[in-house]
Amino acid sequence: MQSLRLWTSVDVLGGGRSALVEANQTLGLALAEDEIDYLVESFIELGRNPIDIELMMFCAGQTQRHCRHKIFKCVLGPLYGEEQESVLLFK
Repeated sequence: MQSLRLWTSVDVLGGGRSALVEANQTLGLALAEDEIDYLVESFIELGRNPIDIELMMFCAGQTQRHCRHKIFKCVLGPLYGEEQESVLLFK
């Protein structure tokens, strides 16, 4: 029977930004530079290291809300002449 790995901690407090940059590559998180900066600052302020599950959940949340804007450069815009709050239109 295989042992179960519960989580992996990323040593931001000890390794700083470079630790999260390495985790970004290793875990395939696809974090942008500004997201890395935000997470490093946030966890230093909290005084603790993030775990892989937290980072993955952050990425999943960002993907759901922003991926089309970040990757496909989409904008929210009018549809049939009326402003829409939740419709994506390509530039």
